[in-house]
Amino acid sequence: MARRTYEPAGSRRRTARQWFLWISLVVVVGLAVWQLTYGLPYLSSAQPPTAKPAPDQTPPAPAAPRPQPDNSPDDDTSSPAAAQTPLAPDQQSAPDDENQNPPSVAVETPTPTPAQVLLEEGRTALAGLDYVTARAKLSEAVALGLDDPQDRQARDLINRASDQWLFSPDVYAGDAFCKWHRVDGILASIARQNVVPYQVLARINNIADPSKIAAGKPIKVVRGPFRAVADRRRFLMSLYLGDLLVRSYPIGVGAPDRHTPTGTWVVEKKLRDSQWTDPDTRKVYEPHDPQNPLGGRWIALKGIEGEAVGKASFGIHGTIEPESIGTASSRGCIRMRNDDVKEVFDLLVVARSHVQVVN
Repeated sequence: MARRTYEPAGSRRRTARQWFLWISLVVVVGLAVWQLTYGLPYLSSAQPPTAKPAPDQTPPAPAAPRPQPDNSPDDDTSSPAAAQTPLAPDQQSAPDDENQNPPSVAVETPTPTPAQVLLEEGRTALAGLDYVTARAKLSEAVALGLDDPQDRQARDLINRASDQWLFSPDVYAGDAFCKWHRVDGILASIARQNVVPYQVLARINNIADPSKIAAGKPIKVVRGPFRAVADRRRFLMSLYLGDLLVRSYPIGVGAPDRHTPTGTWVVEKKLRDSQWTDPDTRKVYEPHDPQNPLGGRWIALKGIEGEAVGKASFGIHGTIEPESIGTASSRGCIRMRNDDVKEVFDLLVVARSHVQVVN
């Protein structure tokens, strides 16, 4: 019978611990070798090894690349600066996405016409109180042609200028139509010499009684005659000194079945508060009758050219129907507002002033 050697308990415990350590070391070393050779998915973030296909198998198709997001740093349009700043005109290309902003288009400022340039020059001159320059620029602008709103602006500015250079007692340097004159006779005689009615000289010189002016006194005179152009289509009368437009007035003209004849007329006579007989009813309206359609002034016209030749009983007068101004509703005469016809009455000269009617 073999002899059994007795081992103390402490020796047995040491031996078991050593075996445990050796076994653990072998396991750890084995796991490390496995990890280095094949890798473990639960110990590494790397992709698992791709299994090699058998010789008789077709290799699997490679995985499709993952699409890049729209805001990839490689995309030039991803940065805010590239999206908001347009390219220069020679660098622009056609947009490849309908969501892209279209290229900016330069807006060209239209070149002003010669008439528009004159309008602005006249406006500037009037603002600087240069009335002679202003009236010349504005009158030429209207003659060259402006659109309706600008034409109205120019005419309004001309009217304002005329209030100063024409209807005030002042004479301005360079004014070819107004001058100083020392009284050397009666006012009517001085007016005839300058081809204007004496009434306009009395008005601009603030003369209350034309029969009482001192000899040798300087007064302002205007060199006429004035002439007028009546535009049937625009319901507008333009008053001229030579080729210079000096005043504009709204008018009414003949109804379509009794239109105002075109052509040239000459002033035949002028009457204040005259009697009038209705040619249709033969009713007579006395002077100062509130129902008298002439409105206090009558400027009789005689046709000398165009459709006007041989026409009678036509004239320019005021009205008791101011709402008819700007319409074609008269019996063929030219209607004006009462204040306007009084002014024209004092400017036109019998047998010398012409009125042209145009379409």
